[in-house]
Amino acid sequence: MRMKVEIDILNYEGADLLEKCVPSIIEAVKKSSHDCKIVVVDNCSTDNSEALVKNRFPEVRFYKAKENKVFCSLNEVAASSDADILLILNNDLVVDKNFIDPLINVFIGNDKVFLSSPKVYNFDGTDIEEGRSVPVLKWGVLKGIAKYKGFENDLDKSSYTLQAGFGAFDRKKLLVLNGYDTLYLPGILEDTDIAFRAWRRGYECRYIPLSVVYHMGSVSFNRRFGNKKRLAISHRNTYLFMWKNFRDKMTLFLNVVCIPLRMVYSVFTLKTEIVRGIFWAVWLLPEALKRRREEMAQKDTFARSDREIMALFKYHE
Repeated sequence: MRMKVEIDILNYEGADLLEKCVPSIIEAVKKSSHDCKIVVVDNCSTDNSEALVKNRFPEVRFYKAKENKVFCSLNEVAASSDADILLILNNDLVVDKNFIDPLINVFIGNDKVFLSSPKVYNFDGTDIEEGRSVPVLKWGVLKGIAKYKGFENDLDKSSYTLQAGFGAFDRKKLLVLNGYDTLYLPGILEDTDIAFRAWRRGYECRYIPLSVVYHMGSVSFNRRFGNKKRLAISHRNTYLFMWKNFRDKMTLFLNVVCIPLRMVYSVFTLKTEIVRGIFWAVWLLPEALKRRREEMAQKDTFARSDREIMALFKYHE
């Protein structure tokens, strides 16, 4: 079965990155047995990204988003596309020439699959950056981690995964889930959020190690915000995720109890981004609770409970 695939490369002020990374994606399209097209989804860049794409890569479509909503810009792309699968990539990736088909083939004959994610190496291929991601609850918050104890044994096994910052997505299911949530803007954990909601609805997220990419590592995001603010956003969004998505009362109780403990820890370790993130999350609590009510009103979203989702991964730290 030949599927229609749209490869969406998210870009912001990344002309230099596109110049390095797009050629490998074009080469991979030539190797694929599926019907693939490439689109650069640009978040209102002011550099020469558009000119570069049009002059250097005429086979690539350039789509300028209406405003910079980071990953959420892909929601409007998904709504207007006619593809079966959206293969979402960052602009700081080089891909193996055979990375496309293993990600796409898992959807054929399995209508439960929402997402398939590749094996990720650092840019020079000297170290693994991410394989499968598993959920861990600690300090009353959930984290998706790829380098858990014994992760090396799972790197070459196809399995379930919690999240993926990039990978192949069933476009229609993405729309059913209402896409990426703007609650997390400017980013971080929006991928965990949408994957968790997919698991709750009864869909599956798969790790496919036969697909390989090489990642520079959050280059555009770090350029824009710097490390301290990035960490504060991460802590903020960790709490927003829990308050929006988790239903288990004991987990939510631990989440609240651990907040003052984490704040004391941040004072003694001088990690002020933790305190900043928590207060920032409290400021956005009404919006998180609004999203929670909207989710709970959709009764068909609850095929699995929190505990059932966690149990799928059979891993505990």
